[in-house]
Amino acid sequence: MGRFFTSFDEAWEYFLARTDALEWFYGQFPDDEEFVAEGWIVEPTREIKRAAVDLQGVFAALDWLAPIPEHFLHVWVGGARGLSAKPEGLRNSGSFEAVYRRVNCFHSAVVIEVEAPHLRRFVAGTEVDTSTFLPHLTIGVTREEHDPEDLRRALLPVREIELGVAEVTQLTRIRFPAGQTTLLRPWSIIETVPL
Repeated sequence: MGRFFTSFDEAWEYFLARTDALEWFYGQFPDDEEFVAEGWIVEPTREIKRAAVDLQGVFAALDWLAPIPEHFLHVWVGGARGLSAKPEGLRNSGSFEAVYRRVNCFHSAVVIEVEAPHLRRFVAGTEVDTSTFLPHLTIGVTREEHDPEDLRRALLPVREIELGVAEVTQLTRIRFPAGQTTLLRPWSIIETVPL
């Protein structure tokens, strides 16, 4: 996996100048069909998910990119112990807005940037490095290593897209299959914490 970025602008500039191949997304997961993972997410609203699925059309012709199924669209907050406070301490702490806008590309994933400063307080003091914590909604991942040029051409016209604003009213802890061949299957909910 390539280096982590400290800002979305840094990630975008790297993507525009990139000469090496995009990495294979599934390569970071075990080759074990029984492997499961769990962690905390923000699940976008139905409207945000619908807009994300519509946006996937811009790279639909690139068969080396896998669109994220609508049921799996989420904003990853952290691993099972990835919150700064125990879930009870976050209960009823206050909802907040998340803005979903601007398409971007990491080393192996097409993402929508998520502006939600409140998310940083959930991961401060955890194993998450807050200097590289860039909340995002992944909408596509690489099925193989591939030259980025076709993807650059597809994403440049939609860079400034706005999917919408949604109120974050809860955090959800999920468990999901996380092997190379099972990753995008539906998750199960362990608990939800209303904010």
